[in-house]
Amino acid sequence: MIRAQHLEDLARAVELAKLGARPPVIRDLCRSVPSTESIRIYTEVVGVKPPQGQLPSRHESLMETQRLRWHGSVIAAAYGGVRDTLARYQDAYVAAYRHYQEILAGEELLYSFDRAWMLLRQLSIKNISTVTCNRCDAQYIHNNQDILNHERNCPVCVAVRRNGQPCQVQAMGQSANLSRSRVRLAAAA
Repeated sequence: MIRAQHLEDLARAVELAKLGARPPVIRDLCRSVPSTESIRIYTEVVGVKPPQGQLPSRHESLMETQRLRWHGSVIAAAYGGVRDTLARYQDAYVAAYRHYQEILAGEELLYSFDRAWMLLRQLSIKNISTVTCNRCDAQYIHNNQDILNHERNCPVCVAVRRNGQPCQVQAMGQSANLSRSRVRLAAAA
């Protein structure tokens, strides 16, 4: 059983390195992979030594701009849509990040896998939550320490206000919430 878990963690570590996860994140999501092995996997997969420096640590930095708030909202909504369908939370992290890459294909991705990992951790410990805007019905991430003000915090409402015209929403499923929609906010930045 332990051997099977280690092999599963090794395969997941390779997948995480392909997504750009740094060794500390790989170790956190693949508990049976030791530090030296996570560094080796990262180096082999990416082709360079892992970058030095701290991982994202301040949850406020995940929402400093409306574009960051929007990108984080896409990841949070995707995670919310898959977390109950997958057996392991690590697989839900990977699925949510891949969904984010797919939804925003062709645009600059503001969230690295490491930043997405930090966001999802902050959601799990409830420093950040998702709320539904009572003006446009979009779900977005919200710092639980801030006063809830949809007009100021909702990235969709802000984009509409700045552009003076409605955002394009192309539903990818039955619902038009962030987990199944593609909303272009390039002009909002």
